[in-house]
Amino acid sequence: AVDCQQGLSPLYARPSKDGSELSAETAYKQINVPVALWYGRQDSTVPLKTAEWLRDTIPNTTEHFIDGTHALYLYNAEAVIDDLVEKMTQT
Repeated sequence: AVDCQQGLSPLYARPSKDGSELSAETAYKQINVPVALWYGRQDSTVPLKTAEWLRDTIPNTTEHFIDGTHALYLYNAEAVIDDLVEKMTQT
C-alpha cells in the first residue's frame, strides 16, 4: 500500500507510522513500467514542481509539459491515448 496523503505532493511522501505502508517516494522509485506524465504548465491544482519531482523520482518516465491547466487530458485526449498505447507496447 502507498500513503499518498494530499495527492502526489512530495511534502507528504512519507511512510505510515506503523510501518505497514511504503512512503510514496519509495513506492514511486519501485515502479518498473514506462510512465508518462501529462501536466499543464499553468495548472494551479497540481504545481509543475510536483510533476518535476515525480519525473525525477519515477524511473523510465516521459514528461509532457504543455500549455494548459488542470485536466488537460480532456483537451488532448488523442495525444494522451496515443502515448498510452505506445507505453503499453513497451512492456
